[in-house]
Amino acid sequence: MSNIRLKDFLDQWDKLEKGNAEQVFSIGFVQKNGEARFVNRAVKSGVRYSMKDNEHRACLPVDQDGNATDHVIPFSIWRVTQFNGNNVIL
Repeated sequence: MSNIRLKDFLDQWDKLEKGNAEQVFSIGFVQKNGEARFVNRAVKSGVRYSMKDNEHRACLPVDQDGNATDHVIPFSIWRVTQFNGNNVIL
């Protein structure tokens, strides 16, 4: 597994389109309660508050056909540990 910087992760994230089932990625992060979470297949999503101002992003887990399998999961950019098989480092 190689490493990518947080800035590079955010640059790649900004290029993704919300809800585009053709732009599937995998992501790992630590939730606010300390639970480590890994989503094998997800698409970019949004929530009802300014995620950039609050340093958050959100993803929606999907199956192989692009159908949602869970609810939207917001996460802090500072708690991302993996993105597309790469370790995210500061």
